[in-house]
Amino acid sequence: PLLRPLGAGSGNVPSPQPANGAPAPVRQEPAEKMWVCPLCETQAAGHPAKCRGCGVIYQIDALDQIAQNFDAKEATVLEAVQRLDRMERDRPTLDGQLNLARAFLNLCRSNDAIPHLRRAAEFDPTNRGLRRALDQLSSRKIVMAVDDSLTIRRILTSLLERNGYRVVAASDGSEALQKLTGII
Repeated sequence: PLLRPLGAGSGNVPSPQPANGAPAPVRQEPAEKMWVCPLCETQAAGHPAKCRGCGVIYQIDALDQIAQNFDAKEATVLEAVQRLDRMERDRPTLDGQLNLARAFLNLCRSNDAIPHLRRAAEFDPTNRGLRRALDQLSSRKIVMAVDDSLTIRRILTSLLERNGYRVVAASDGSEALQKLTGII
């Protein structure tokens, strides 16, 4: 038969039947394209705003959202930074620079993200979101957090970054002076 019932009240719809009486092939919708996080390689359908694997927010110019993101998995993101830094050292790419900036921003290290944003802007000077993020970060007031305790530096950095400052962290006075000369 060319028609088959679909259920109560649904009427009949054409159903192609092979001549040999075998069941009609099931038409499958095209699968949604899989996306892979460039930092932790977690796969997801579509392109999520935040990676479920490493917790990173992707939109570079969503600085307020990134500042309030407590889900970034520090160890995973730091591993990605090391890997990306090795890959980008000899031959920088737009994607590599954006991913390094993205990682540093989600680690509350906006001062470390800025050089990568600048390089990315050189690759793509018409990208308004990138330019906006770079301008916003560059205009932030800079605070230097100096303490011999890594834990205290991390807490201070996170707190200050989440409140709109760029933070340069140092473990002692000589490191602070060295970093200060790089800022001025």
